[in-house]
Amino acid sequence: MALARPEDRSQLELLFRTGVEAVDAGTSTARFLKTDSGFLEIGGFKISRPNLKKIWILGGGKATAAMAKVAEEFFLEEMPQAFAGGVIVVKEGHGLPLEHVRCREASHPVPNSQGEKGAIELLKQVAGTEPDDLILFLLSGGASALLPLPAKGIPLASKMSMTRTLLECGADIHEINALRKHCSRIKGGKLVRAAPGAVWVTLAISDVPGDSPETIGSGPTVGDPTTLNDCWSIVRKYGIERKLSPEILEHLQRESSETPKPGDELFSRTYYQVMARNKDAVNAAVKKAIGLNYPTVPESRFLSDDISQVTEFWKKLKERCDREMKKPFAAIVGGEPTVEVKGPGKGGRNMELALRLAGMLPGKFSFLSAGTDGTDGPTDAAGAFVDETTIPRARKMGMEWHEYLERNDSYPFFEKIGDLFVTGPTGTNVMDLQMLLVRQ
Repeated sequence: MALARPEDRSQLELLFRTGVEAVDAGTSTARFLKTDSGFLEIGGFKISRPNLKKIWILGGGKATAAMAKVAEEFFLEEMPQAFAGGVIVVKEGHGLPLEHVRCREASHPVPNSQGEKGAIELLKQVAGTEPDDLILFLLSGGASALLPLPAKGIPLASKMSMTRTLLECGADIHEINALRKHCSRIKGGKLVRAAPGAVWVTLAISDVPGDSPETIGSGPTVGDPTTLNDCWSIVRKYGIERKLSPEILEHLQRESSETPKPGDELFSRTYYQVMARNKDAVNAAVKKAIGLNYPTVPESRFLSDDISQVTEFWKKLKERCDREMKKPFAAIVGGEPTVEVKGPGKGGRNMELALRLAGMLPGKFSFLSAGTDGTDGPTDAAGAFVDETTIPRARKMGMEWHEYLERNDSYPFFEKIGDLFVTGPTGTNVMDLQMLLVRQ
């Protein structure tokens, strides 16, 4: 059993893949690497080729392997004598074979020891560079969890527990990363301390609202505007003080645990470029929908609120469009809703949103919510499809959607009715795409 209208499913998948192709990590990286008249140009940063000593590729994130592959091929062709290699850390299953850059795999979203080993290897590589070396730092979503190098005195298990607690209590990415940065040896600009004489150029693919460099991957190469006081405000906001380890609580009380701030002399030789973002994927999908003769509902909102608020947004939008629009239409937005996990089930924010809308949207519709990286939570699915027949079909199979929702168990629900959306790793990561099609 699957969606009542297979053509809707095909068109939703086409819109999603069009959006993902627009933010492809390899293609994006290639656009920002050039050589011209004796200069190497990375984005808007130029450096004289004769002044280059060694070039290193370092980084972390779900999409970093595709970025590193393009960068490695570029340097091997254009500047083979200067290219020295490097190391990156990616999510398990997202690696690619590279010639001179070591590709390490680790766990996401909850860190593991492989991530810690990878972060240590990366830090050693940074510390082994020389003044005036060029470090091309490749960064994409997932780096915060994939580079879990705790501050001295904090066991990895304590930081893993902190990350899990923050995810489960519904903290947003800015709040999660504020604590990650202050409890890390490399995040929040601290990585630059290991090679302050090098030239740092960061190319990033954004997976955070606002595309702020200090939040993408917890900002290992930029100053951190958040403070220890901010960390304590977050801890108190969610009432999680008793769930954090004594080592973390003690660390957050030390003034020496503060991160370097924007404007610090430490960052005088750093350059940062965001290459791709969620709105790029949304714009590409909107353009495609128009080409498919679906007038698009003008909706510029970015949905990163609590999942109940995101659900209400879609419900009101659908009701308004049913009243005002007489033709088929599409509504496409980006975002990353937050979910407070209360049950023991298996799922992710996209599948949970789809399940909520299946039970709450009025009238006829087809909807897809999916992660642009190809994963939704700790599952092998990117998200799920729903339409007005989803709940009736499930009930015929003896499944009650409310019960699955209460357990945060959306994955088995969609697996049983055949409406999971499985893409495999996409090679990029700019949060989620949420897409609604309505045939009047």
